[in-house]
Amino acid sequence: PQQQCGLDAIATLMPSPAVSYFASDFNYFQNMIISLQGLGYITGVSLFATPYDWRRSPESDDTHISITQTAELIKTLTGKKTVLLSHSLGNMQALYTLNGMSQADKDEYIAHYVAIMPPYVGATKAADMFLGDNYFDPFHAGISSREVQATSATSTSLYDIIPKPTYSQQANEKYMQDLMTRLNAEKLHDPSTPEGLAW
Repeated sequence: PQQQCGLDAIATLMPSPAVSYFASDFNYFQNMIISLQGLGYITGVSLFATPYDWRRSPESDDTHISITQTAELIKTLTGKKTVLLSHSLGNMQALYTLNGMSQADKDEYIAHYVAIMPPYVGATKAADMFLGDNYFDPFHAGISSREVQATSATSTSLYDIIPKPTYSQQANEKYMQDLMTRLNAEKLHDPSTPEGLAW
């Protein structure tokens, strides 16, 4: 991971040719990395990854330091600000980092923050894992449900993303009504839904 500036750690979740062949879902960000390199991003100059331990909440590790230092390094190497791209639970790390930065530092080092599938209102997978859902062992290669439960109990990050009743508690807030209007409009035009097909 050090040689590829963190990219090896996010390219595939299970770096095994056999697993990658049978389950392309584990080739996590490999295609995105290749696409970004094709657009001219250079590993170690303008393209970095900041891997983290998904089991730990942002408050319990130092990923925010790595993200900040990487943004500073990119500014030093290129003279440009960072586009911070985060996926899923990584958004909790990114948001924690951004909230801890001064406005002056954000203005100096961060151009944009792109959140892909952030679990801001929670994720049902977190609750499932507390119950022993074996999400990380799709091939049943030896991780038991009891082991998943034991790992989950000590994974502070899962507590951060237990589903929250945001939709119902804030249903009358203007931003939530705007969001629901947008979601309903997308549903109407999505060809994979009955409504979209009818449109």
